[in-house]
Amino acid sequence: MSGDTERKNEVIPTKAAVKDTSALTDAVEQVAKQQQSQTSEIEKHKKILFQLQFSRRAHNGYKE
Repeated sequence: MSGDTERKNEVIPTKAAVKDTSALTDAVEQVAKQQQSQTSEIEKHKKILFQLQFSRRAHNGYKE
């Protein structure tokens, strides 16, 4: 009989486990949003840097 009880306990998550999973899911989502925001900022700054480099080359009469 105790074998059946152990199997049931393995399958049914406890409230604490559900809460921990929910907290972990929230944390992962938050990190994903931060990474997306950082990636967006990096891309924006790369474009600005390229424009500044191009403007500087044009201003200095850069020739390849």
